[in-house]
Amino acid sequence: MDLFMKYFTPAICLIIIGTMPLYLMRIYMYFKRWHFILHIRSVKLSMYMHGALYLVFNVTLLFYIKYLVELDIIVYMYILMGLLLVSFYLGYRFQFLHTKRTRYSVVFSKWKNREAWQSLLDELHLANVDITEGSFSFVSKISFTAMETKEIKELFMTFKEQEGFLHPLNERKAYGLLAFQAFMLGISIVSFILFFVLIPSL
Repeated sequence: MDLFMKYFTPAICLIIIGTMPLYLMRIYMYFKRWHFILHIRSVKLSMYMHGALYLVFNVTLLFYIKYLVELDIIVYMYILMGLLLVSFYLGYRFQFLHTKRTRYSVVFSKWKNREAWQSLLDELHLANVDITEGSFSFVSKISFTAMETKEIKELFMTFKEQEGFLHPLNERKAYGLLAFQAFMLGISIVSFILFFVLIPSL
């Protein structure tokens, strides 16, 4: 139990804290009143937020180092921060290398609506548009091939008019999803505080 409290609980807090940019972006997109965000833009925003969070972490950690009397805990913390930095670098490098320039995240889409999307694409004869399945996060991915920005924007308006694809941003289910994102953001903030409450007691 002591080992769990010393190492695994802070690590779990770190994982939860790392999800903060995800919920911030979805809350931002809700208040922007727009369902579609360019995937490369969402990756960049996430990278900037993770970078800022990493800096805040390091600065805050400097104030707590003086409370850590055990050398193994101090070494553990520095190794952990080093691993996080390497993970950020490798993770975002991989993301940028494999991100399509015409791929969008569809925020607040409906869960398991792949068949509805595909039916519309077949009806409009859009062989150069591909939709991936929505997940528990209620975000689908839509990719366009060899299409102009104007054409893509027009298709977005067509998609927004269809029933069964998106949660209208003024309905009860969409408010519920927004509340869920805010709740998860709250948990990540609490984890951040808990992490630094635990550190002096290690």
